[in-house]
Amino acid sequence: MTVSFGPMEIRKKGSNSQQEQAACSQVSALKIDVFLYATLSKYLPEGSTNRSTTLNLPEGAIVRDIIEALGVPEMSVKLIFINGSHARMETPLSENDRIGLFPPVGGG
Repeated sequence: MTVSFGPMEIRKKGSNSQQEQAACSQVSALKIDVFLYATLSKYLPEGSTNRSTTLNLPEGAIVRDIIEALGVPEMSVKLIFINGSHARMETPLSENDRIGLFPPVGGG
């Protein structure tokens, strides 16, 4: 399942300006695979499988944009990985990145 976010939503929400529609169609999108683990999986869009979804985000997007787009409370995300490497909320995204988001976990 692929979900699009960012400037392309403007047209979907009823923008009638030809300038706005032209600007939206020219925005490059990044295809990002997102995996939400443990309790975060409840924030995946309906129809998502294997704890993951694919998002199309505008160029210049950062990890925080994914969290906001999916409606995940920022404080619920403890660990972030991009392509297997630790990342931060401000880390820029690149085409075909694989993002893993983990909640805080406890145990002992």
